[in-house]
Amino acid sequence: MKKLLMIALSLVLLASCGTEKTDGDNSKEGQNKEVRQEPDGDHVITSYANGNPKLVKTFEIKGEKLVAVYEKEYYNDGALLKEGKLKDGKRDGLWKSFRRDGILWSEGNYKNGLRNGITTTYHPNGEVYYMGEYTDGKKSGNWKFYNEQGKLVKEEDF
Repeated sequence: MKKLLMIALSLVLLASCGTEKTDGDNSKEGQNKEVRQEPDGDHVITSYANGNPKLVKTFEIKGEKLVAVYEKEYYNDGALLKEGKLKDGKRDGLWKSFRRDGILWSEGNYKNGLRNGITTTYHPNGEVYYMGEYTDGKKSGNWKFYNEQGKLVKEEDF
């Protein structure tokens, strides 16, 4: 089983090594990739040119398949940008995004790769900025927007 896992992870690495693109800070992706086996699963780690992790995907063996089950993405300084669960390679369940200083920026649920359910985004001081619902990736229902003091300033129906 471990041999199957190593072969599958090697194929993932080979397939992704051919791409090279830049992100917002002109760091090149795809330069550094590594595979780690840890108690919570096997990880494929893509790093920034400075050595800090950019993307960490956790894989598990389900049946005869190697499946990505969790993903974490980082800013180039090593701070966590976002994290959440994957199902069939797509976002599924709760996902959270963070500001560079570690403060929660937003949280929301996904189903089959699309936003689904309540999404909340926060001001830098932690107060709710807006809250609303998605259905199959589209805004739905009543959305509420607040100022930095937590006072409701606007409502919008979708």
